[in-house]
Amino acid sequence: MSKRNFTRLFVTVMACLFAVNATAETTFSSMDLSSGSELLFTAVTDDSSLCSYQSLYLSTLTTGGDQAASSSPEILTCFPQRLNVYGNGSLLEIRNSAGTALYDAGTGKLTWTEGSDLAFQTRRTASSYLEPVSVSPDGNWKCVFEKKSAVTADIYIESVASGKRLLLSEDEEYRYDCIPVKWSPDSSIVIYEKKGMLYFLKTADVFNSASLTEEFRTIGKGNISNAGWANSRTIVYVDYDVVYAISVNELQTRALYSDFLGLDTIAGRLPAPFNSEKDQFWVNDDISALVVVQNNRTLWYLELSGTDFNYVSNIMSFPLMHVPGAAVSFDVFWTPAENHVQYPVVWIEIFRSGERESYTYKLYRHVEDGSCSFVSLTMPSGVSDPSLSPDGTKLAFKSDVTLHVYDLNDWQQTDVYYGEKIISFAWLSNDCLYAGGDETVREWNITSDTSRVLFLSSVNRFGWNMTSDVILGKNKAGTFAYDRDRHVWTEYTGEIVRGTSVQNDTWRVFLSESKSDRFTNGIYVRTLSGMTETRPLVADYTIPAVNIPRIALVFDALDNADGLTRILDTLEKGGIKATFFINGEFIRRFPSAVKEIVKAGHQCASMFFTTGNLTSLTFVSDESYIRRGLARNEDEFYALTDNELTLYWHAPYYAVTEDILNSGKKAGYAYINASCDVKDMSTIEGYVHEGKTYYSSQQVIEYLSQSLFDGAVIPVSVGVSEGTRTDYLYDRLDVLIAAIQEAGYQFVTVSGL
Repeated sequence: MSKRNFTRLFVTVMACLFAVNATAETTFSSMDLSSGSELLFTAVTDDSSLCSYQSLYLSTLTTGGDQAASSSPEILTCFPQRLNVYGNGSLLEIRNSAGTALYDAGTGKLTWTEGSDLAFQTRRTASSYLEPVSVSPDGNWKCVFEKKSAVTADIYIESVASGKRLLLSEDEEYRYDCIPVKWSPDSSIVIYEKKGMLYFLKTADVFNSASLTEEFRTIGKGNISNAGWANSRTIVYVDYDVVYAISVNELQTRALYSDFLGLDTIAGRLPAPFNSEKDQFWVNDDISALVVVQNNRTLWYLELSGTDFNYVSNIMSFPLMHVPGAAVSFDVFWTPAENHVQYPVVWIEIFRSGERESYTYKLYRHVEDGSCSFVSLTMPSGVSDPSLSPDGTKLAFKSDVTLHVYDLNDWQQTDVYYGEKIISFAWLSNDCLYAGGDETVREWNITSDTSRVLFLSSVNRFGWNMTSDVILGKNKAGTFAYDRDRHVWTEYTGEIVRGTSVQNDTWRVFLSESKSDRFTNGIYVRTLSGMTETRPLVADYTIPAVNIPRIALVFDALDNADGLTRILDTLEKGGIKATFFINGEFIRRFPSAVKEIVKAGHQCASMFFTTGNLTSLTFVSDESYIRRGLARNEDEFYALTDNELTLYWHAPYYAVTEDILNSGKKAGYAYINASCDVKDMSTIEGYVHEGKTYYSSQQVIEYLSQSLFDGAVIPVSVGVSEGTRTDYLYDRLDVLIAAIQEAGYQFVTVSGL
């Protein structure tokens, strides 16, 4: 056997050995038992889609019962995976995979509203994505999804103070990236999307039965991308290529008499039609300028010079070619008005070499000739999650170990917080932020550059004081005592001096194996008097592991790379390794894209060297042709990447005959067939000209969700070869992944099947 063939065989074997993706598991470690039979212990949640974190639990050991030695353990630390501020800063919401907690700034009390015990571990196979929420700027309102199926949900607006809800829209497309609403800067009005139309609702009228019915609150056709707020008084709405400025004061009048009055002032006309599925826009306060991003690739700076039906002035465009396909995300922040002029600061995140990178640019106008250019701004490496202060003058963003605040006008760093890994943050006011770290959650005052600990995210040492009634925790921030009434931690002047114990007069606790696939081990409790017995602390340890059904999510890279960046980013967030079937034409057209797939660590297989349908009369698909086509594809892949394709393949479009299968087998390849139709390749042109059925992304996900079985191969296209779609499945890949996870399946590469 040649060295190269041996390498190919080794790669395939190793892919089989390591095909199963890591799943969320819990591991118990340290324990400390008090004389009063209260047990402290830590549990590490290791989720490949999240950073692993350790939680501290308290459990009271009890007698009686035949299943477990404890009621549900209570969590004492609160990991800040995501933070939201409510009620003008009076409430801080903390969300993580364990549940949701609320911190009351007035009382200093932390209350878990969902998931304060180990019960969440039973959701092991469920999606680890956090459900989205859209909070009004004043924090008094929020919009949420109420999920009805894998792909549909109702949208509600909810009063934070009362918890009372109003249904805005039924059976809308579910998504994890955002709720399709936009709040006015003063929180007085929310724009929402419903069945291809845009509506407005005043928050003062949410529960007012005498308010206008929805038909008189219409803005126009489109989705939430078609509308935006210039300021609290003006909505900007784009219809095809026309830009409208709609005064809030005249919203109801215009809606009531829209058949006679139209949509309000025309602010200008775009140089190209606005595609609400792919394009985004941002407008400055006085509606004199727009930033438009087309298809996540080209950035336009446009000036609106008049109120008649003129095209906008195209000041400049900025093509973005950092990575194949599209950037991951964009955001635009307008500088505070200086001499009545605002300039856009553009934040761009890309996915390259398996990691996210951020770039920031500011528009610069040249005095000499009035021309414009985007100038790159310097900033720390590895930063993400930009967030504008309430007054719009500062921009905060985080890296792994720091939280930065920059002045938006001159782009100078004004403040920095460091000392622990930053998980999340949120503005409390113009001068204060909540900083969620891996060890503490703090309130950070940037004016005085001081911070105070509100509660702990984790501890690296814990125990009881000498009297065994006060719980102590220690991390890099210091030593803290747990306040049982307020469920928070306060600074403790002493140290943890009492040694840990796993036994008292009544009990002994120890770690042993678990039968459950949700836990890598388990805590067990043994009585030391009377009729001795040993029981698990939590009954779930003794539930036998089951064979989790497996799914291979495969991506077909034929001759279009439009969705690759989105796909790679979504897979990385979910901690999923998949199989990419790569065609020779894709290798030749998009060499950098192929390298990105390899760098991300995904399994690479063959889709032949040409895009043609091998069963058509155009090809003489005899054994020689198939073997030479597979060999050429693997040679080109190896020459480009210095890596070998694994010994799996499928024909372009999955079009195959028995003779083609036998030829591939003789070449040493195993054929992988899709378990269902590739419906995300349907196009509008196919529907119009050939009468073929068109499937939206929502319909494709519903179809795929109903096609699941153990060992299924689920195909997703990296890009549509010919024709257009109204939306693309790769943009909703997170919804598909969550639907499969919630159905109880585990992702593997094709080797793992």
